[in-house]
Amino acid sequence: HTRFLNVTVVQTCALPIYPMQLFQVGFLLSYSAVLSILYFYPKISVLWEPKNKLVKWSWELTTISLTAQIGTLPFVLYFFHQFPIYGLLSNFIVIPAASIIIYGTLLLIIISWIPLIPVLLGVILSLFINLVNILLRLIGSIPGATIEFPINLLQVIILIAIIVVFGLLFQSVKAKRVILLLSLILLFIITVFYNRYLVNRTPPEVKVNGNSSHTVIESYNGNTYTLWSNDSTLALESFKRYYNKNKIVSCVSDTLLISNVFEQDGVSYLYLKENWFKGMLSNEPLTIDVVIIDRGIYPSKRLFDSFISPKLLIVTPRVYKNHRDAFEELCQEFNISFYSINDEGIWSSNSD
Repeated sequence: HTRFLNVTVVQTCALPIYPMQLFQVGFLLSYSAVLSILYFYPKISVLWEPKNKLVKWSWELTTISLTAQIGTLPFVLYFFHQFPIYGLLSNFIVIPAASIIIYGTLLLIIISWIPLIPVLLGVILSLFINLVNILLRLIGSIPGATIEFPINLLQVIILIAIIVVFGLLFQSVKAKRVILLLSLILLFIITVFYNRYLVNRTPPEVKVNGNSSHTVIESYNGNTYTLWSNDSTLALESFKRYYNKNKIVSCVSDTLLISNVFEQDGVSYLYLKENWFKGMLSNEPLTIDVVIIDRGIYPSKRLFDSFISPKLLIVTPRVYKNHRDAFEELCQEFNISFYSINDEGIWSSNSD
């Protein structure tokens, strides 16, 4: 408990020097975790006192992890829009491993003047860290490892109030506190239902945008926003625009086009940026609603005769002008609608 208290005191003392850290995610998570452990751990850990040392160690570790998650829950949901289901399991690996890594690093610094031994210790530490990362990735790959659960600022306040009232019940169970807790939980459920089902969200839409260097493809579906871009800065700007407008985001991803095919509101899309068809054979072209052509695809009749049969062809600004003109001529020949972002601006699935 002294260690956690020391961390809290240090963080509090640092606030006058670095006041802006009060609004940083790392500070909020660490501070809320420490406060939650300091308050809830003594009250929950005494609920069971196992005799076996191994069971006792496991129970203490579980209690620390659980109490930390209680305090950080509002901020985890607000900033990361998801909750880790296997967080407790991960902590059985992370907490002991963190201690080993910290003490191992300190030992490495102390004996750094000795020949060869620090090198060997460094290799062992590196292998151990890699092993921990592999185990955590395995846990993260388990189906249902996380639950998407975005919340807004009002819901953060309600959750914090629920945690405070829940903590007060450990001191004394009173009817007023129980009623207040149940009322806050009901209020939270109502806000979740309201935000998910009653608030008008952005209508389903796909947008294609970009310039001569970058391409951005955005997919809007209610409060779910997915995007792909070959430029991380451009992708971040797009996300910020959507978040500032809608406040609640269910999912953000840059892997929308990992298979280069996706569907939105009953319309199929195919994104092409490489000439995969070179040297390939096909009996009949793939029927698809919209094909997005990026740099790397050569315009040819064979492309439409053998491989793709779209209703609409969208050409990004990254495609060279002579290729854009050639694609437009081919679309006229094959009776395919043509759209050039460079000439006509952002393409939207909702535009007339």
